[in-house]
Amino acid sequence: MSLAAQRTLVLAALLPVLGSVYQTLVLTDLVDADIRRGVGYDKADGTWLSASWGLSMLLGVFAGLALSGKFGPRNILVAGMLVFALGNLMCGCAEGFRGLMLARFVEGLGKGMAIVLLRSFLYSRFDRMVFIAVLCYGLLAYSTRGTSPMVAAMVNEALGWNWVYWLSVPAGVGGAGLILLLVPADAPSPHANKGPKPDGLLIMLLVSWLISLLFVLGWREREGGFTSNLYTGIVAFNALLFACLAGRMMLSYSRGDQFARLLRSRSYLCSMGGRMLLLLHLAAILGVLSSFLTEGRGIPAVEAGSLFLPATISMAASFVACACIPNRDWRHLSLLAGVLGASACVLWLSTTGLATSNHALANIIAVWGACVGTLPASFLIDEVETLDKADMPAAAAFAIVVLATPLILVPSLMGTAVSEGRVAAYETQRELVRPERPVVAETLAGGMDRFSRLGLDQTQTAVLSAGTLGAIVELECATMGLQSGLRLLALLTGVLGAAVAVPLLLFPGKAIVNIRSE
Repeated sequence: MSLAAQRTLVLAALLPVLGSVYQTLVLTDLVDADIRRGVGYDKADGTWLSASWGLSMLLGVFAGLALSGKFGPRNILVAGMLVFALGNLMCGCAEGFRGLMLARFVEGLGKGMAIVLLRSFLYSRFDRMVFIAVLCYGLLAYSTRGTSPMVAAMVNEALGWNWVYWLSVPAGVGGAGLILLLVPADAPSPHANKGPKPDGLLIMLLVSWLISLLFVLGWREREGGFTSNLYTGIVAFNALLFACLAGRMMLSYSRGDQFARLLRSRSYLCSMGGRMLLLLHLAAILGVLSSFLTEGRGIPAVEAGSLFLPATISMAASFVACACIPNRDWRHLSLLAGVLGASACVLWLSTTGLATSNHALANIIAVWGACVGTLPASFLIDEVETLDKADMPAAAAFAIVVLATPLILVPSLMGTAVSEGRVAAYETQRELVRPERPVVAETLAGGMDRFSRLGLDQTQTAVLSAGTLGAIVELECATMGLQSGLRLLALLTGVLGAAVAVPLLLFPGKAIVNIRSE
């Protein structure tokens, strides 16, 4: 069999993985309310779900890395896909919150094992044509995510929320089968377990700190802040973990050449920062807009999902265009333009409201997608060209800090900004919407007149008119709160984007390989 045919079969075998495992971040954004009603849990319990899923993802990542050296990447990738399929089967069958939390833990464990191995597994199979693998990976793993919420909404509408999860089961099992059938077994590597190992205690402290940080940020409003002994204890425990983590990092990187290896990995760490920015944009924008469109504007979920499709097209186009830039400096310059442009688009979104047309929203989302598409074009190539595999253990812990910490902090800060913006809007509206004001009295009278024409009595018209005005005020306050959150998100993503792109421009590091020349 020719090399081209072998690579085609490898890509075909990995398509179910790219079409299922990589889509779960934003998959349920448009159907989240139906899932909560179906399982029967409150939105305030979401912190437990996030903690369960995040913990299992991190454990899956480290388990995949640890086991792949002993059993081979292909076998562990297959195991991860089977665990992922089992988790989705359990999610669809979940009855009650605890059942769903356990199911998400299993699903996250399988996802972590799969995603940590798939990229390097794909690249290794393409050998000297790795640039083609990078293009395929970027298009299929990242550019398609704008379509996932609409697909989930269509499945939910036709079959029910359970099938949003159950459709990933045949994808997971089929993907595992295709990998076993079409991809040859891993060649034995005598040096697989002889490289430097990650610091196990450092990893344990890091995972514990990140999970406790979720509760610090997620339970602040629920527990009433520092007025609660439980919340104060959680904050103190988080601070203790952070102190232990910082001390362990200082001790670990002071040994031998660990710090020098970390410095050599700076381009890789910036690449992880680029991946963090992409995931942050996708999770925040698609999640927030899904809630705003379906709950705030009352748009059907499938129609709301169709507004994200332009982002898929523009993101794919900009990704391919930027990935084909041969000069690293120009590619990093396009990255800087992309991250600042994406932040500007988020700021642009913050100016929209209830009266903004769907067409205008789709245009903004399309421009945002084009800007975000520059991110994977940079980090997918840089992490291949600049990272020495011998430096990976030294960079692993810092890479997770760079990736996970903003993904936990920024959405929480954004949620706080939304809540505070909404409260401030309520206070403003309370001062403005007073019955003694002529414009308010005229509005109420006009509403009563319209309802009276429908044959309602005076009491009913008064109640309905006041209720309609109150609903409008409620929606307007929610919109103003969302605008506050988007403005903060624009600021934070702009700062983080500059922190990622500027060092790459000033200190690009030495390219170990050039994947285009291969």
